[in-house]
Amino acid sequence: MLKRIFLVVLALPIVSCSMINEPPRLFAGMEGKAPEGTQIFKTGWQYGCETGLKVSGNTHYKFVYKFKFDPDYIENDEYIESWYLGFDYCRWHVTSWQRKAGA
Repeated sequence: MLKRIFLVVLALPIVSCSMINEPPRLFAGMEGKAPEGTQIFKTGWQYGCETGLKVSGNTHYKFVYKFKFDPDYIENDEYIESWYLGFDYCRWHVTSWQRKAGA
């Protein structure tokens, strides 16, 4: 019995530290749901979506996601449009999901 308790106590720090580097993403994969398009479009969508999740999400989202924008594409209309589309899409979804959940 003591051996099992010792093993559990020994395993707890290892298991708990596994989430320090990257907390679970509640909307994992949502930013990858870009409509069909070029690679520039998909990149803009992903960066906009992650930013939308950060801006409109609760504390968890603000911790997990980052503001992303690639300055190399600042004059690329396709990138800018897809960034805003992804931003609005994910922002709307996370906001409506949080309202339903009562967050």
